Amino acid sequence: MDLLNKKLRIAVDSGMVLLLPLLMAYSLVGETAHEYLGIGMSLLFVAHHILNVAWWKHLLRGKYTPLRILGTAIDLALVVIMLALPISGMILSRYVFRFLHLGGAATARTVHLLASYWGLVLMSFHAGMHGNRIMEVFRKITTTQQTSKIRTWSLRMIIVLLAICGLYTYIKNKIGLYLFLRTQFVFVDFSQPVVWSLIDYLLVSILFIVLGYVCTYLICLKHIHKYNH
Repeated sequence: MDLLNKKLRIAVDSGMVLLLPLLMAYSLVGETAHEYLGIGMSLLFVAHHILNVAWWKHLLRGKYTPLRILGTAIDLALVVIMLALPISGMILSRYVFRFLHLGGAATARTVHLLASYWGLVLMSFHAGMHGNRIMEVFRKITTTQQTSKIRTWSLRMIIVLLAICGLYTYIKNKIGLYLFLRTQFVFVDFSQPVVWSLIDYLLVSILFIVLGYVCTYLICLKHIHKYNH
């Protein structure tokens, strides 16, 4: 049962990660599709928290280590973001929720932009923080118990190269401008094929997944070093 729960968690989380680039490239996939994908993302987020209800039960229990403080802060920020996105999305909706006739479109547009890009960053970082746990479950699912040094290092090199490409994409697409609201207008290159836009956002996501994994590793390493001394 526990393994089934873990499989469901990975399926839900993988679905959210795959939806991220599709949602970010909304101008290219179309507004109607964007709204339905947004509903899908919101449902997956609710499913994620149902499957992880134990996290809420233990939120105020136990010792808060530096890693737990970081993880909890990111998780709570994501809850705020994932509430802000559908609410602002319904206000901006031109298709699915247009019958609501809600006001405040200007504010909603700013909130939606800010929450979208921080959602991309923090959701990816969150996934990276649980990298070891995900790989452990993946090995159980695929019944791959033996590790190969060649396979391990090859995979690491590929991930590092993808993260470097993600950093280049982050700079090229000026993602920082949107994260800190230096501009409220997203530049969209309509001459670029949709698939390349999706790859761009996927690479940025991989960059922050790697940063989340590395950050977790360094905090754990520091904790072990402190404990041994």
